[in-house]
Amino acid sequence: MFLFDEQLYVDMPESYQEMSQARIDEIYPYEVRQEIILENAQTGSFCTFSLFEDQGIMGSQVEYAIHSVSKIVTRLYPSCIVDKEQIMNCSESFCGWFSFETRTSDGKLYNVMYIFPVNGHMMFGTMGCRMEEEREKELLMGIMKSLKAQKKKRRLQEGYETRRLC
Repeated sequence: MFLFDEQLYVDMPESYQEMSQARIDEIYPYEVRQEIILENAQTGSFCTFSLFEDQGIMGSQVEYAIHSVSKIVTRLYPSCIVDKEQIMNCSESFCGWFSFETRTSDGKLYNVMYIFPVNGHMMFGTMGCRMEEEREKELLMGIMKSLKAQKKKRRLQEGYETRRLC
């Protein structure tokens, strides 16, 4: 699946589809939401993706960035961290991630926050599943590992012609 005008490729299972607007309103009751929200309706697992084009990041900055995000979450929820921040090799770059636990009326959720550089910009994602769903956790890690930035395609302005230099 290609996201963000084909700037990011992610190997998403077919079972993940766009979340319904009613469910988005229920789960994310705030105005500013993730750009892309996908879910597996059968399992309740989810993946979100947001590309912050105003937030530059290079591959060498991923570790520092995910460490900073992890510190914020730890300050808000001191005993929630499951996996400390880590760096994962993806297709041609690095992804920084950590996991934490939250509780809902349905039980415990396993949540992952991750950062991945896409053409010099920060892509921030979240994913999660029920804490006891080991197979879903492995699937989510595979999705994250499949991330691959694509070279940004430049669009020609209307009326613009390319010319050969003689």
